Amino acid sequence: MKPLDTIVAGTVFGPRSDAAVRIATTLAEAFRSKTVLVHAVHEQAYSVIAEHPGIPELERRLRERHAQSGNVNAADVEVVVVRGSAARAIVETAATRFADLIVVGAGTPTDSGESRIGSTTSRVVRNSPVPVWIVAPNAAAKPSKILCPVDTSEASRRALKNAHFLSQVFEADLTVLHVLEPLSTLYAGIDMPDDAVEMGFLSPQKQRFEEFLGDLGFRDESWSVTTLRGKPHEQIIAHARESSTDLIVMGTVGRAGVARLLLGSVTEKVTRQLPCSILTVKAKELVSLRVESDLESIDKCLLGGRQLLEAGEAAKALREFDRCLSISPTLVVAWNGKAQAYEHLGENARAAQSRENAERIAAWLRETDSNST
Repeated sequence: MKPLDTIVAGTVFGPRSDAAVRIATTLAEAFRSKTVLVHAVHEQAYSVIAEHPGIPELERRLRERHAQSGNVNAADVEVVVVRGSAARAIVETAATRFADLIVVGAGTPTDSGESRIGSTTSRVVRNSPVPVWIVAPNAAAKPSKILCPVDTSEASRRALKNAHFLSQVFEADLTVLHVLEPLSTLYAGIDMPDDAVEMGFLSPQKQRFEEFLGDLGFRDESWSVTTLRGKPHEQIIAHARESSTDLIVMGTVGRAGVARLLLGSVTEKVTRQLPCSILTVKAKELVSLRVESDLESIDKCLLGGRQLLEAGEAAKALREFDRCLSISPTLVVAWNGKAQAYEHLGENARAAQSRENAERIAAWLRETDSNST
């Protein structure tokens, strides 16, 4: 993980948010990062909240809750209160602030004591252009036990480097977990060959895993390695619970900054169960996949949005521009399109915010171009 310049944390008034803010605060102190707190007010409640207690008062109370988390540099905190979808607000804020990480709460425990990922958090993970730290209820401010499941893919390689780095920062124990999936697990209910054939099937998996660890070049004493057999997501969840793991770091199959995140099936299943806090890490090497189809989709959305604006269908145009931004959150022309749509709808404050986002991104792109020449 590169040094965290900006951390975006989704906030509500409740224990779920408090746990997320504690983690964001700890990370901000460790990396001297700026923290952006995002709070979304439901569309139907916004007009009431705007008057009672008022947006400035809401921002003040959010700052107070942040200060209660123990932050020693509360001045370096930005509070953003927006109208509408919480997931969209968090992802858009991360894009326009060029955040390095999003921190969100997972939800409340069930009657059985287990946690489940909420719909807002699920949408954030799927659409985020950056890694997402999903904070389980009652999570410790600093992880002392980190688990990194790997499958020898490039996504796992990136996740393990992040996990190793975090274990050093927090002086936490790191366990690398590799799950071998036997034929009997892959084809349950079907008679399988004898043990010798099964071992022949598993042997190449073991060899690839050993080569995978050797290529990383980390010291052996910096982690412990555990190998299990069975269904990967079941073994990961069981091991995390049995070992009282604080944080699971998992790679995802995604295209950071180009299109919406596509979770791998194992990562998604573990995230749904949420045995503890989880950090999802994207694989940058996959950025180039499906770029051509992404660009084609963007062109269609932009054209559709412009045509709908000309036809006076501002609300429908807004949805088209949002589709563009779900593919590429830093698309300046789509932010300007949103500003025009909001102006047609008479929502001048949101139009101004969209134009500010467009200008901020354009300035960043110009700076990036100048630095690369």
